[in-house]
Amino acid sequence: MVRAVSVIVGTHDVGDPLTEYRFWTGAERHSHFEWTPMCTKESESSPAVVIDRLDDDDHAAFCEAGRQAFPLAMATLVEPKDINVVAIADGNIVAGFAAELVPLANGDTMGVIRWLFTIPEFQGQGIGARLARAGFARLRDSGIDYFVTDIDGDNTSSFRIVESMGAQRVRPWQQLRLLGPRATAVGWWKLGHFFDFGHYIYAWTRDKELPDNTTDSAREWSLSLVAGALIGAVAAWRAGFSVGLVAVIAVAVIIMRHAITAGVCRIQGLKTTHRAWESGYGVSLVIALTAAVIFPLPGGTYPAGDQWRARDEVRRRGIAAFCWVIVLLLIVAGAYVALHFDVLADWRALLQSVAFVGTAYLLFDAILATAPFSCFHAKRIRDWSLPAWMLTALGAVVVIFAPVLMG
Repeated sequence: MVRAVSVIVGTHDVGDPLTEYRFWTGAERHSHFEWTPMCTKESESSPAVVIDRLDDDDHAAFCEAGRQAFPLAMATLVEPKDINVVAIADGNIVAGFAAELVPLANGDTMGVIRWLFTIPEFQGQGIGARLARAGFARLRDSGIDYFVTDIDGDNTSSFRIVESMGAQRVRPWQQLRLLGPRATAVGWWKLGHFFDFGHYIYAWTRDKELPDNTTDSAREWSLSLVAGALIGAVAAWRAGFSVGLVAVIAVAVIIMRHAITAGVCRIQGLKTTHRAWESGYGVSLVIALTAAVIFPLPGGTYPAGDQWRARDEVRRRGIAAFCWVIVLLLIVAGAYVALHFDVLADWRALLQSVAFVGTAYLLFDAILATAPFSCFHAKRIRDWSLPAWMLTALGAVVVIFAPVLMG
């Protein structure tokens, strides 16, 4: 899975034999690459970094480097695959690339890029970009017909790396047309995309033309709203609430969530766009059916385009997320207070539905700020201001559990 990469595409690569193939478009995408280990040196004080194949004896070192690059929940999953390339400095692995070759029933071979990482001390030096190009050269020469990978919606550096290799983001409906249902399902399974909330599929093909990558706002919004209504309706049906009311409120919350965060971002001078989170819909439906609760997947509000960097927008996005959570806290708290004191008795079903939907959003947008829920607003707030996150998280805990304690 392409994650946790902090690199700069376009850094001058001294002695890099693949530099001329940085942007693979049109006929260039069908060029042949010869493997040559690369050795670069950023400065006189920094160690030389060698890009080479992973030796069989270094599998344990590869996994150890992955543990340094990823959070604990993901680090335990890092392991070499069929195509493995590493960056070595002072005899130690400092970055890794791993891809799996998956034969399909129709005779095609799909490459699945599972891991691309750089340990923290070597991030920001362009090592990940050089490593990705070298790994893709090997992947192409292995005879694949296409490759897929998934990338966190905030990891714009990885967006640019894979786009420089001729890949681009493909939406679910584009995946089905480009790869077919079976290859799409296999790719999702191999990547763990069913559970990769807030991640997006990127694909490259050898012979097929990639679809237009222009943002399709209407379809993105339709996907988010239909999925939100369906998930809310199923959870309400299982929990015994009004199916229609919960579905409508779920849609209203998605729209309000985006409107507030996008509006606050715009006030600060940041243009944004909405992107659906298709990867977790199956999991969310299963949770709704079995646990009778909502696992919300409202989609994300992202800066427009792919030329922004998450670390540069921490403040503006954090403030926007904080404003949304404050509004949500007030709405949900008001609903619980009205229910407890039996105010607005004629609106009881509506208040119950608001509390049911709002509580789910408080859990993820105000409290859970770690992987695999880092695409939600809680992490945006924590990255911007730890005290602000602690305040909103405490407020959410009080709002969620006070009704239980009060009976």
